[in-house]
Amino acid sequence: MQSFLSLELVYYRDKKLLAISRVQAEKESLRSIALDLGLPDQTILACWIKVFKIKGDTGVQDTYPRKNFFSDEW
Repeated sequence: MQSFLSLELVYYRDKKLLAISRVQAEKESLRSIALDLGLPDQTILACWIKVFKIKGDTGVQDTYPRKNFFSDEW
């Protein structure tokens, strides 16, 4: 059985750029886009936008989860 703690989330660059472009089009809110993409919190999307504004599209990279502190190996 997989618990919430073992849930692995990978956010790919193309998904991030698509979400950012939807926000820039000003037709949708951060909250509605975050819900549509299944993000657990809209601040994740806000952080992607902040990085995009500072570093441009090359600053937006794939995001991989950290290794889980709680593992089944114990």
